[in-house]
Amino acid sequence: MLNINATEFQIEYGVSGFVQGTGTILNTTSSPFVVTNIALDNTKYDYYIRSKCGSEYSNWTKKQSFQTKCIGVNAGYTTN
Repeated sequence: MLNINATEFQIEYGVSGFVQGTGTILNTTSSPFVVTNIALDNTKYDYYIRSKCGSEYSNWTKKQSFQTKCIGVNAGYTTN
């Protein structure tokens, strides 16, 4: 079970459908935590979180998901 009073957390994330254990793992002491530098827009990601208490980790949470925004591009075309 995730310990919400913990001061350290580990997050694993990847493009939706990734096999847990092959994703990107981040260690953080921030809560909430914002994932930055995700290159793919309009993409669904899955993630798991676990807390660290001392030298031991909790079990991973059930899979959660988020969707990145669709980023528009200015094509430089104008019309009258």
